[in-house]
Amino acid sequence: MTNTHDDASPLILEGVVTELSGRIIHDGVDLVMKRGEVLGLVGASGSGKSVLLRCIIGLLPPKAGTVRLFGDDLYQADDRTLAAIKQRWGVLFQANALFSDFSVLDNIAMPLREHHGLPEELILSVARMKALASGLPEDALWKFPSELSGGLQKRVGVARAIVRDPDLILLDEPTAGLDPIMAAQIDALIGGLASELGLSVVVVTHDLDTLYTICDRVAVLSDRTILAVAPVRELEHSQDPWLRNYLLGTRTRAGRIADPKVVHPSPQEIMS
Repeated sequence: MTNTHDDASPLILEGVVTELSGRIIHDGVDLVMKRGEVLGLVGASGSGKSVLLRCIIGLLPPKAGTVRLFGDDLYQADDRTLAAIKQRWGVLFQANALFSDFSVLDNIAMPLREHHGLPEELILSVARMKALASGLPEDALWKFPSELSGGLQKRVGVARAIVRDPDLILLDEPTAGLDPIMAAQIDALIGGLASELGLSVVVVTHDLDTLYTICDRVAVLSDRTILAVAPVRELEHSQDPWLRNYLLGTRTRAGRIADPKVVHPSPQEIMS
């Protein structure tokens, strides 16, 4: 039975355990996402951020625990309920996962063609509208992805993620590989779309500027579970050495500029 109520949390993880090649990646992950928030997901390299994302979108069944989307158990849902859930999410993969032999417009239109029996004219019209809303120039729509810059390819991925008017979008490293100016533009795009469309957004990222500029809260993966979930300014006061080093270390840009009163750890503290 479908239970996708409008007031249900878009994402709840309860005791999630994941395993790859016999190795436990996550062991008892609990997380409740608020409707309409932008939630960052961070962790050290190898902490399993992308693995957890795969679990959330149905590509890696958990060894134990429950993944709930819009109130429904993703891995216990019947075909009808699962189809309804998938209609309500959009995904941007780290490498964009664009089809090299399809035009930009056809890449964006793909989810509509796969899951809707819509007239082709309407499909292209909706895809064009989402492309322009994602900041793509009109002359890019009939080009191939390889003809676009990395930043424009990200915009294609974002447009495809929102083409079905989802309630939840999941973004895997949306600013990876981009220069700071382009990364800031992608952050502004994501934040603007979330606000204008009322989206709930999960952002897997290493980018500190993303955390400080668009995330309402940040979930921190550490030691195979969730260490903390809080606004990034609150996490600055964590006693966890890795998290303090991550947020307040020498490579932090946005945090230092936005709040110069924050007391940053000394090099001795970071190395201790």
